Amino acid sequence: MGEFGTGHYNLHTDSRPAERVKDIVTNNQPRKPAGALTKILLREGALGQAWIRYALAIALVGLALAARFVMLPVNGGLAFNTFYPAVIACALLLGIGPGVLATLFGACFAAYFFLPTFPSFGYAASLAFFLLTCGLTCWLAEWLRTAVRDVRGSDRKLRALYETANVGIVLTDMNTRYVDFNETFRRFTGYSADELRAYEYRTLTSESDRAGTDEQLEVAKRQGRFGPYEKEYIRKDGSRIPLRFNGALFTDVDGQNYLWSIVDDITERRRLEGLLMNSISAEQHKLGRDLHDGLGQELAGISLLATAIASSTKKSGRAEAGELENLAKIATRALANCRAIAHGLSPVTYADGGIVEVLEEMVRLNRDSFGIEGSCEVMRAAPIRLGADALDNLYRISQEAVANARRHGRARSINVTLHIQPTLVRLDILDDGVGMPKAATDSGGMGLKIMKFRASTIGARLVIGPGPHGGTLVSVVCPQLSG
Repeated sequence: MGEFGTGHYNLHTDSRPAERVKDIVTNNQPRKPAGALTKILLREGALGQAWIRYALAIALVGLALAARFVMLPVNGGLAFNTFYPAVIACALLLGIGPGVLATLFGACFAAYFFLPTFPSFGYAASLAFFLLTCGLTCWLAEWLRTAVRDVRGSDRKLRALYETANVGIVLTDMNTRYVDFNETFRRFTGYSADELRAYEYRTLTSESDRAGTDEQLEVAKRQGRFGPYEKEYIRKDGSRIPLRFNGALFTDVDGQNYLWSIVDDITERRRLEGLLMNSISAEQHKLGRDLHDGLGQELAGISLLATAIASSTKKSGRAEAGELENLAKIATRALANCRAIAHGLSPVTYADGGIVEVLEEMVRLNRDSFGIEGSCEVMRAAPIRLGADALDNLYRISQEAVANARRHGRARSINVTLHIQPTLVRLDILDDGVGMPKAATDSGGMGLKIMKFRASTIGARLVIGPGPHGGTLVSVVCPQLSG
């Protein structure tokens, strides 16, 4: 999970210049140039100069006037029919100023050349209608230009954010296919853009996390959002990278549902958390050894001495024999408790590499110290090929599960089963207690969160749910090392 530390990308310190990034679009493809109409509406190029726009407006009105003279015999007294297109073109393409200028010139030319010499009601009405419609056209054209400019500006801002973000941004469809993604996400996976589009995201997800990924998809369908949740991706070179996903479902204009996801590389966070957990485990081991070798040995000496004195006193018939026997029993019980605590902090037999012996000892101490019946069963179809960290975390998870069953589940019996298969190791802790409320498993206290973290640290999958006949079943599935 943390194989990204050396020999790979540093995904949080992209030093690529911003100028170069602006020339790169999603999936590392060239940006599609803006259309001619968009350039005109945004006044790009020569149209950015006002005198050119006003000169073009006058030229368009002149063309409209010439066209009107040509069309006069056909259209009779229609004075404004060729000036409307000129005004619309000026307002839409050149701006509200050139549009107003074209309107005034068009009204003057029409009135001078094509309207009756003596004003009438029809004359005034035609002129007023022309001015009103052209004025409305100019206003609508300016509104359209402003809307295009705002959309264009927002698109550029979002595009810059999308392309330069140090978090991955990915769009997937409901068939788990990649639709769109930014450069950061592509680099997370190590694949090229074309290769990535050919995959489903379940293909890149580690096998132990696929069930959790499917659960998050169902959550998105029900609630419209999902996460945050963590899983491992298998990169192109075979290395693993831990990622944190958070996102939402939306319906596009085509009526199809899609998922937007924000993806963060948590390699460094996992590394620091691992160092912290290792430091805590080291302190626990040290404290456990100190208890076992120090206080435990002293209590053992006290217990033996008290037992011997009690036996001698009883033989001599002295009255203090009963009190000394009680003292010996207290010392023996204190020794047992000390050993149980030391075993929890640092299982002594675990130092020899045998997790089976440690689990058996945990069950025995739970029975001797708390009166809870239990069993430890091992189903071995292959040797254990797990590293020291994986074994330690498996034991800590089982320890927390047993403690939860005892404290919160009020269990009277706890059974531990270890399944050793060629490709995986599964550890089941089943109790007959009152069970765990679903709200508790969803939110999770600190103990559950630590259990989940320990499982994710070793690439294992942790499942907590009701047992087949009541109580709680905690299952941890950990992949074996290739051997």
